[in-house]
Amino acid sequence: MKGKTKVLALLVITMSVMSALPGCTTKPKPVSVTIKEEDYQSDSNGLLTINNFSTSDVAIFAGKVERGAFMGAIRRGQARKFDLNKLNLADKGAFLFRAVSVKKVNIVGKTRLKEEDVIYTGLVAYDRSSNKPINQDIFSKVDDLFESYVYVSNLTRYVVELRLNNSTGEKVAVLGPGERNKKLWIKQQEMPYTFFPTYIYVDPNSGDMDAFTDSVNLYGVDFIPMPAASIQQVYEFKDPGQSIGGKQYNVAFIKLTNNAADLVQLQTISAAFVRNERGFFGTNRGDDDVYQLASDQGPGGREYPSLGIRRRGIDIPVQGNKVVKPGYEYALTVPDSGDIVLRELGKKSDNVSTAVFLQLD
Repeated sequence: MKGKTKVLALLVITMSVMSALPGCTTKPKPVSVTIKEEDYQSDSNGLLTINNFSTSDVAIFAGKVERGAFMGAIRRGQARKFDLNKLNLADKGAFLFRAVSVKKVNIVGKTRLKEEDVIYTGLVAYDRSSNKPINQDIFSKVDDLFESYVYVSNLTRYVVELRLNNSTGEKVAVLGPGERNKKLWIKQQEMPYTFFPTYIYVDPNSGDMDAFTDSVNLYGVDFIPMPAASIQQVYEFKDPGQSIGGKQYNVAFIKLTNNAADLVQLQTISAAFVRNERGFFGTNRGDDDVYQLASDQGPGGREYPSLGIRRRGIDIPVQGNKVVKPGYEYALTVPDSGDIVLRELGKKSDNVSTAVFLQLD
């Protein structure tokens, strides 16, 4: 027995030495798969729909990924509904959801994720009493391979949305208040991306959303994603009050009330539909929604000669003046029959209280 013990001891020592030599490393223990098939199934009472336009399956988290509030998973090119009642939320408010590739989650596990693993962040503003559905998209050109990024910092107390090509464009990324040195993983392309940084404040009491910018970013700013190994400039978004001209608007707010008997869709020209602030192309009968229209052609506003409503496949024009001014609110009531008229309500009032309102972060 003593002879066998010596042989075993020698074998253990030999294996230990070999593992320390170059090319003789032991294979790490794999992390067990953390995303299950049932995680892809939509919730039956889900009011939040997230459309995954990215090229990878993603896991969705409410709030910071470090907290591990896992909501479910979405396959690439598909959508999934989420039940917000499963989250510990107030009756009204807003939170950020974050998307991480399922591949990454299955490598490191849900509890070891970091903010740098996030490939997309989105803002959800909700009101339980309204029971209205919410629709969000994950940007199609997020870089789930972590090969190129844009480096940004949000130095403000607001959420910052980066909208693509115009003031009401597709949302490329969302930054939380005070979020610094954030890598936005975005695929490279031949031309620079033009982002329209938009500061967002959601009143936690009324649920009203304010969307504005500053004089520096009023007409957009170009961004070029750089390779992950390169040193890149950090683009900083500062409080609009610190810039010359202060808080600026490049959108108007259209409050549409649908008194018709069926769904209506707001359009700027035929088939050019506008999304409401919940992310949907249309307002159901009996509902009211807020739509943002670009009004960035100077303080006099922008004219929409073909502004109208589509109902039952028929285009119905808005009557009268169709000029919308930046930062102004308008009422657009759609009757079951008769003319549709756009009424100016006045300039949007500034929110006095702008404390950080986000939940779960």
